[in-house]
Amino acid sequence: ARRCVDETAAVACTGTPPDNAICSGAIPLTGTSVCSPVSGSTANATLTGSTAGGCGGGDPSDAVWYSFVATDQFHFVSLQPSAQFYGTLDVYGGPCSNLSLVNCSYADGLGFPMDLPASGLTIGATYYVRVYDNYAGTSATQDFAICVTGTVGDPCDAQAGTCLLYTSPSPRDRTRSRMPS
Repeated sequence: ARRCVDETAAVACTGTPPDNAICSGAIPLTGTSVCSPVSGSTANATLTGSTAGGCGGGDPSDAVWYSFVATDQFHFVSLQPSAQFYGTLDVYGGPCSNLSLVNCSYADGLGFPMDLPASGLTIGATYYVRVYDNYAGTSATQDFAICVTGTVGDPCDAQAGTCLLYTSPSPRDRTRSRMPS
């Protein structure tokens, strides 16, 4: 059961947090050339996770985490939030214990879709995506869909332990598909 208490303008809720409320529980996403959305939610994520460093001064206390392995030096992370969700995305490199911000952005308003470019990525490296509602407290709607797009290939030869190099156009020359509405 979930219990919520109104604390000034924010609502604090109790309940079991999802496994991906912390970086080490990140849900893996597969980068594809065409957006293949994965459903997500920030429900009950207010109990765990980092509240530091929200993009543009946002409040990541309801954040959930996803990860992807770079198959190219450039990817897009796309978010389609529910109607009352003010979507915010942070992309980090490095291990969960020592994350380094690659890029972050927040939507133009409640329910607005967004595409966050991430460039300068290391092929074969794992990157972490933090998703949250930019406002403090629990959002009125907590659901969203997320996907990662970019050049798809097998980034590393697991047998040899070496990464393959891809020749691709510059990020501004690429085309990408938007998340289906």
